[in-house]
Amino acid sequence: FDYDITPEFNIGANVNHIGGYFSNFANDPELSVPSRTITNVNASYRPRENIEVYAYVTNLFDELSPTFLFGSGVNAAGGVTTPRQIGFGVRTRF
Repeated sequence: FDYDITPEFNIGANVNHIGGYFSNFANDPELSVPSRTITNVNASYRPRENIEVYAYVTNLFDELSPTFLFGSGVNAAGGVTTPRQIGFGVRTRF
């Protein structure tokens, strides 16, 4: 969602849920990836028409989950979700 509380102040969030799946075509249970839910939030304040101050948090609950797996046993490897990131900034328009 994206909601303008006032003309100057905005908040937003999104939630992305991905169901569990297998990392290979053989549907090997050892390479199954569990479901995960990632939540992101943001806010902005526009004190003037050409200036905006904003902040955001991605992966709000710091969900650490595999995104894919390969190999087997002690040789298994894969990728994981991006950890929580917090940021803020100022935009100006000329």
